[in-house]
Amino acid sequence: GARSQVNDDVDALKRRLGKAVPSAWTPHWWRHTHATALLLSGAHEHVVMRRMGHADAQTTLTLYGWV
Repeated sequence: GARSQVNDDVDALKRRLGKAVPSAWTPHWWRHTHATALLLSGAHEHVVMRRMGHADAQTTLTLYGWV
């Protein structure tokens, strides 16, 4: 499925880029980076909540509110 393809693509990039990217780099890492960047740029927590697929803003704030 799509998730497997994304993981395969990330694995291929990691092999190609070697030490240029952290070994723990995963598609999920991009999700956290995206949410954090949105909040740091001033996006309202409800916008980030919807983008992340959270049921309520408190989940978003619990995970990313520290930024």
